[in-house]
Amino acid sequence: MQDRSQSTTKQLVTQEGEEDPDKGWILPYSDGTHEIAKRVVVAALLAALSIAVTPTATYVPRLNWGIALFDPTSIFWIIAFLIGGIWVGLVSMSAGVLLLNFFDPFAPVGPFVKLLATLPMIVIPWLGTKFVQWRSEGDPSYHNSQEETEVGSGGRILSRPGFFATMMVLALLIRLIITIPVNLSIVPTLYGITDVEFIIIYTIVLNISTAFFDAFIPYLVVYPTSVYDNFKLW
Repeated sequence: MQDRSQSTTKQLVTQEGEEDPDKGWILPYSDGTHEIAKRVVVAALLAALSIAVTPTATYVPRLNWGIALFDPTSIFWIIAFLIGGIWVGLVSMSAGVLLLNFFDPFAPVGPFVKLLATLPMIVIPWLGTKFVQWRSEGDPSYHNSQEETEVGSGGRILSRPGFFATMMVLALLIRLIITIPVNLSIVPTLYGITDVEFIIIYTIVLNISTAFFDAFIPYLVVYPTSVYDNFKLW
C-alpha cells in the first residue's frame, strides 16, 4: 500500500511539477514555459541595452540622410541571436527597432533601414547552421560522437571562427543587396540627394564597417568569454 502511495506521488511530481525537498510541497512548473520565459528575458534585456546605448550615437557624425558612421545598437541584437538562437535574436531586434522610433531623430526611416540591414546578419548565419545540421544527419561518421553533439547546437556551430566569418561575409553581401536599392529609393525622395555614385559608395563603405562591428564584437563577447557556455539557449 505504501509503495503504491509513493508511486502515485512520484507520478504527480512528474506530471505536475517539482517537489521542493525543503518545504515538502509540489511546485508546478513546465520545462517548455521556463525555456520560453528565459528567451523572452534575454531578448528583452538585450533590446533594452541596445536602446540604452542609443544616446552614444547622437555624438557620432551622420550623413545627410541620418546614417550614423557608427551605431552600436545592433550589436546587442546579434549577441541575443548568438546566445538564444533565431527567435531570441529576431524578438530582440524587433523590440529594439520599435523602441528606436521613440529616440531616433530620423525615425521611422532610420530604424526601418536598421532593421533591413541587421536582418541578414541574423538570418543568414542561422540558415548556415541549419544547413550544417541537415548535412550531418546523413553522415554516419557524426553519429554517436562528440561532433554529433556539437553539430546539434546552432550556437556551437557558429563558435567556429572560419564558419562564422564565412556566414557573416555572406550576410554582408545580402545586406548590401538590400540596402543599396533601399537607399537609392529613400534618400533622393526624402532628403533630396540625387548623387547616385555618392549614395552607393557611402552605403557600401558604411555597411561594411558596421557589419564588421556587428560580427566581430558579438563573437568576442559571446564565445571567448564563455558567455555562450554559461547562458546558451540553443
